[in-house]
Amino acid sequence: MITTRFYAPTPISSISGEKIDAAEELDASSSENNGVASNLNHMKRWKAIVKTHIQTVFIISVCNNQLLYWIENELIWMLSFIPGVASALPNIVAKLHAMKEKYMAAPLPVTSNIKVKSWGLSFASIWNSIVWLMLFNFFVKIVNSTAHRYLKKQQENEIFALKKKLDEDQDSH
Repeated sequence: MITTRFYAPTPISSISGEKIDAAEELDASSSENNGVASNLNHMKRWKAIVKTHIQTVFIISVCNNQLLYWIENELIWMLSFIPGVASALPNIVAKLHAMKEKYMAAPLPVTSNIKVKSWGLSFASIWNSIVWLMLFNFFVKIVNSTAHRYLKKQQENEIFALKKKLDEDQDSH
């Protein structure tokens, strides 16, 4: 079997210089399956790899404005060679740019003549208030219980010290 070694397409492995044996990786399950099932598994894996790369390129191009403008210009240039599309292309591009500007524009400021409710008393606000009161009560009980335990332990230590001192005094007399 001839295997081809290449650098993996992931940035981490290509940065580290780690080599991956793709043929072995894809042929690993072929010993278990044979015939059509093996070929289908190979096709599924390669389809997943190609799909992942296409999605990666798409995300990078959408998030990079310079690259997006370049792709747009190249696409317009390529579509201009199609006879029926070439005449309608400027109108379509203008409409697309207008829609983009509409959605990319800052929202209009809200006018100040709109009346705002002062008290929006609802079931949700009442319920949230009850939950907050319960949480506050729970917190107070935890702090109070911790303080009582600390004082009880401190008093037990004092009683133990006093009994020890009393026993020492009785032994010395």
